Amino acid sequence: MQSMNTQPPLFKQICVIGLGLIGASLAQAIKDNGLSERLVAVDRHTPSIDEAIQHGLLDAGSAVLSEVVFGSDLIVIAVPVQAVQAVFIDIKAAMDNGQLATDCIITDVCSTKVNIIDAAQAVFGSLPTGLVPAHPIAGAENSGYHARRATLFVNHSVIICELPTTHNSAIAKLRQLWEAVGANVMSMDAEHHDRILAHTSHLPHLLAFNLVEQLASHDDNLDMFRYAAGGFRDFSRIAASDPKMWHDIFFANESAIVSALDEYGVYLQTMRQLIIDKDSTALMGLLGRAQAARRHFGHMLASTPYTDTSAMSASYNITPSNTVLGTIAIPGDKSISHRSIMLGSLATGVTNVTGFLEGEDALATLQAFRDMGVTIEGLITAN
Repeated sequence: MQSMNTQPPLFKQICVIGLGLIGASLAQAIKDNGLSERLVAVDRHTPSIDEAIQHGLLDAGSAVLSEVVFGSDLIVIAVPVQAVQAVFIDIKAAMDNGQLATDCIITDVCSTKVNIIDAAQAVFGSLPTGLVPAHPIAGAENSGYHARRATLFVNHSVIICELPTTHNSAIAKLRQLWEAVGANVMSMDAEHHDRILAHTSHLPHLLAFNLVEQLASHDDNLDMFRYAAGGFRDFSRIAASDPKMWHDIFFANESAIVSALDEYGVYLQTMRQLIIDKDSTALMGLLGRAQAARRHFGHMLASTPYTDTSAMSASYNITPSNTVLGTIAIPGDKSISHRSIMLGSLATGVTNVTGFLEGEDALATLQAFRDMGVTIEGLITAN
């Protein structure tokens, strides 16, 4: 594929270490967008290196870093998190031998960040001025070199952890690279990143693996999998991910994952007790808040309003009539709708509200009180 980029390359030579899904996809995106004059890679799987060279993706490749790294101004580490420290040792040796400049930009694509920074500190003594930890929030069921897609990062988030020891120019150039392959770049503190990802990525994967293991251990597992509904297939899809990668992530982010798992256990026990007690009101409140929060989350991600005006639009044919009979429903008052939620949330017992104005402002107020734990039933916002 010919590059459509008319700008000069961002880098003279990029070295990608690890040609799995993420590393190979980024290499393909770099090649297709003309972001580097030369592109080299390191991978222990020789067939992947050979194919990448034959396909014209790489200018050179090897299982040994020192054989291809000379002159690289960007190194992308795309190996399992537990293997990163060994890669840092090889990079430091290349710097000590004069094969790499000491301010060469070094980045990674790992799902955990604190352990990456700690590994760099242990190997280099002081953090390199070109170290820019990063994490693309992208993936797929299939892994390996053959699963690569140059469009994998388009419209996906990439988190960059800006360290005080890193040159601003290194951060700026890496941001340019990710934006050039279609990603949305944001900054985040490393500790905060690991806590957030423990809840939003690591915990769901852990639960998916565990659920599939639970069902597979049953004597009638064949029937369970044969008649599994769409919800099970959707949720368990992520359990098809690379076990080695997730094994390393679970250990690397142990503290945050265990904390998230403990918190999940508390919520699970609460729901279990509500079912045992047949507490309909509390269970409906929990389910309603979760449904509303998920819809709210979807609207935020899509940057769409709460109400879908296109779905609400309609066409009418009106013809003259001699009489008028019936009831006309008019939209509720915005100010009263706000206050009905506020006062009803403060009141004791159940407050019934009719004629609620389903406008964006009023629905935002409703969601705010749901977020504060108020049980609100009966009003379902548009998808």
